[in-house]
Amino acid sequence: MKRLSIITSLTVILLGISSCAAGPNEVGGIGIEDERLAYATPVNKLTLTTEEEELVSKGNVFATDYLSRVNASTDGDFIISPLSLQFLLGMLDDAKVNTFYRKLQTQLSLLDKAATLVIANTDEDVDPNAPTRLMNEMSFKSQWSFGLGFPKADTREEMFTLEDGTKKTVATMMMSRAMLQCQGNDVFTAVRLPFGNLSYSMTVIRPEEGHTVSEAVKSLCDLGWQDFSRNMVSCVADIWLPKFKTAFTIKLRDILSQMGLSYYFDSSVDISGSSDIISISLSQVLQKVSIAIDEEGAEASATSTYITSGGSGSSISSYSINPANKIVFHADRPFIYIISEWSSGAILFAGKYSGI
Repeated sequence: MKRLSIITSLTVILLGISSCAAGPNEVGGIGIEDERLAYATPVNKLTLTTEEEELVSKGNVFATDYLSRVNASTDGDFIISPLSLQFLLGMLDDAKVNTFYRKLQTQLSLLDKAATLVIANTDEDVDPNAPTRLMNEMSFKSQWSFGLGFPKADTREEMFTLEDGTKKTVATMMMSRAMLQCQGNDVFTAVRLPFGNLSYSMTVIRPEEGHTVSEAVKSLCDLGWQDFSRNMVSCVADIWLPKFKTAFTIKLRDILSQMGLSYYFDSSVDISGSSDIISISLSQVLQKVSIAIDEEGAEASATSTYITSGGSGSSISSYSINPANKIVFHADRPFIYIISEWSSGAILFAGKYSGI
């Protein structure tokens, strides 16, 4: 039996259960060095102890595992929120690091005054004789960094190759001679597009010709999000990126069970309500997420929900991109993307655009 305080968040990452390879302690960083990117506000970072950094690092392993499993089970576009799910799972875990998770939730919301990030845990109908909903809600909205953007006049229909090899035209944004962070290996090439004061960014990972999104995700898992972030280098890039919206809902009982979390559904858990301890049995976990990417920036939201059934009573070789060289990044085939916080690498949202 586990005891839950409604304010408990994210402690599930202590589990460290994942099919993806874990790397060293998380390091990230935009590190953009370009006079075109004047900072609207200073770049801030999370203030974490070594132990807290390790907790976030384990959470990122959980996140890439979650991404890998959803990709394997989903055709077409999808968008998920690993961080929202971790906050939700934390509501049913032990309270040993409650202080840290409340601290993380608060700090993430304050990093960038130009961005809006709202995170809240809520409960509905905590009643031992009725179905119960525990929810985490998270929303994010930000413009691209000052001096970095996709001119609306340059957006046009471009050819996009679907996973089955067929072609279609999609609205594609363009950006020229941007100083970004890039990375690549035999399987994929990636660029990182910063938001606001650089505290948050979207990393776009496009498979190389002849490789699939699934192979790119596996390569990312094998490398580890930590090493992936560490190995990014500055580069000058021309970018072609589809403009898109995605809405996605997924039931997660099977995926979470595959990740070693079946005990949430196999037995009852205790919820600490206003006055009584209530035992409930979980029947399903739902996540509903949406995102819009356009010339101005990104807007995303996620709701992760527990639904109960009622109460019972009380290794790939990598290469370096020469910063002196200009690269062309044309996202003209299915790709994955990740919105993360720069100093810890915490993954807020992740998804796939397939053109379907």
